[in-house]
Amino acid sequence: MGEVKRRVTVVEPIQPMRINTPTSLVSKAIAYLSLTGEAKAATERATVLKKDMMDSLHTDGEADEKGHRYLYFKDPINVGGKKYAGVKRERRVSTLFDEDTAEQILTQRGLLEQCQRVVTTTVLDQDEIYVLNQEGKISDAELDSMFSENESFAFKPVTE
Repeated sequence: MGEVKRRVTVVEPIQPMRINTPTSLVSKAIAYLSLTGEAKAATERATVLKKDMMDSLHTDGEADEKGHRYLYFKDPINVGGKKYAGVKRERRVSTLFDEDTAEQILTQRGLLEQCQRVVTTTVLDQDEIYVLNQEGKISDAELDSMFSENESFAFKPVTE
């Protein structure tokens, strides 16, 4: 009987592919995370300063005829390419309709019905549309055409 020769091939184990992250991308990510942290801290500090100034302007600010209160600087200051002469606590007035009070007054005077309007709004019932599809009155393609997908992306830091 003849001799049996075996051929053996040695194969290196396959290493999982390593994703090489470019140094510049890592640097940008670190800079981004640092800047967003600094921006958050700056925003929080600015919020505290603003509240403190609003309180101080309420009592110490120079008032005008509209109820605004001002602090003017001795000399204008330049910040970010803009000149500022001071800061203002601006008074804003808005009028809101109080339906409960109006209803109470109108009821007492017997005028409520005169001021009421019935409003009918027609909307499509999506559940009923699905029922029509299940009953075969609307095809799957027609049903699919009634909906659209919106794709968006968010940039988020990954925390440990």
